[in-house]
Amino acid sequence: SALAGAASFAALGGALAQQSAADRLNAAINGANRSQRNRDRDRWRAPREVITFLGVQPNATVVEILPGSVGYWLEILAPYLRDEGLYIAAGRGDDEKRPAYLADHDKLLARLAADPATYGKAQVTRFTPSRSEAAPDGVADYVLTFRNLHNWIDRNEIEGALAAFR
Repeated sequence: SALAGAASFAALGGALAQQSAADRLNAAINGANRSQRNRDRDRWRAPREVITFLGVQPNATVVEILPGSVGYWLEILAPYLRDEGLYIAAGRGDDEKRPAYLADHDKLLARLAADPATYGKAQVTRFTPSRSEAAPDGVADYVLTFRNLHNWIDRNEIEGALAAFR
């Protein structure tokens, strides 16, 4: 009887922890920091389903590769991870020469600085496929990239990028 009670208590504790993560994810998805433009994309990008499928918990360290200043996933992941985990934006590398990409990286930095309550704990690294790591070795639970692989394939950088993620 005591063993069954302990097992029931443990199961309840696990369910409550999962509910807490789900509540945090819902709060992040519905956060006031999110742009209407990105909210409009939710029906196609299914953020709740994607993050749940990937198994990202609020205490994880997540590196997002090249989130850009629009920051669809940044808007969700950084607040979701803020209290217990860590969000790292792997932005444009130090050797980036294209003015539009440099301007976008500056917009990303300004966006993070403008809302410290939401993004203050987020970190930014500089990433160049084939030439730099996305984050220090061994810190990431997840390295995520969305809509970037085709660019690296086109530039023959895919092997270097994937090696850097690993």
